[in-house]
Amino acid sequence: MICSACAGGVSPFQRGRKLAALWHYLAFLTLAAIACLPCSASKSMPCNSKSAAQVLASSRAMIDEGEYASALQCLPRAVRPKIPDSVFFEVAMLQCEAHTAVGDNAAALDACMQAWGKQPRDSLVNLRLGNLHANAGNNSGAVVFFQTAITGRPDSPIPRNNLALALQALGRKEEAMQVFEKAMVETDARAHGRSLVLTNLAVALPEEEEERKMDLLEEAYVTCRSRSENM
Repeated sequence: MICSACAGGVSPFQRGRKLAALWHYLAFLTLAAIACLPCSASKSMPCNSKSAAQVLASSRAMIDEGEYASALQCLPRAVRPKIPDSVFFEVAMLQCEAHTAVGDNAAALDACMQAWGKQPRDSLVNLRLGNLHANAGNNSGAVVFFQTAITGRPDSPIPRNNLALALQALGRKEEAMQVFEKAMVETDARAHGRSLVLTNLAVALPEEEEERKMDLLEEAYVTCRSRSENM
């Protein structure tokens, strides 16, 4: 699948261009990683299954189809006496995802905390909790969860990117720059989310580092194009 946000012929970032011309593409690049995600082709199933596994599968399909309200109605049917912790965790994570999608931050936070109670070291649940706290303006709380997410997935650029942004919001700019720089070194150049790190690092650099800003933005563009062409 070719990502429309990344498709194109010649890179707009050419040597000698004024830095002002690059900022025209910043929003374009920041959204690129999201736009490059493949669309789901699944079809939702009715929530009339008896087993917890089937209820979870139906709910997952509903979420993939954007039927969040239906998924939220379906998911409680997977909860039953003596439910395994792994199933409870998955139910709570799906509830968190659905509540987040409809903009109910408080309900999403509650669901994610229930999941966290079962698997407090899980990288994804900590990443989501960090995002929810950041969305609520609690960047100090977000930092803690992002740091735990990094411990679980040191190869992923996304927790590092989000940690750096939370630190920036707290005015801890030097620490944020260190996190951005570390993400450049310690994550795979082909990893999903790397273009976000490249773009946000470019934005954070001082104006006198114009040459490096240009290099980072061009790499972000190339990274996104490369990922889209391989889908």
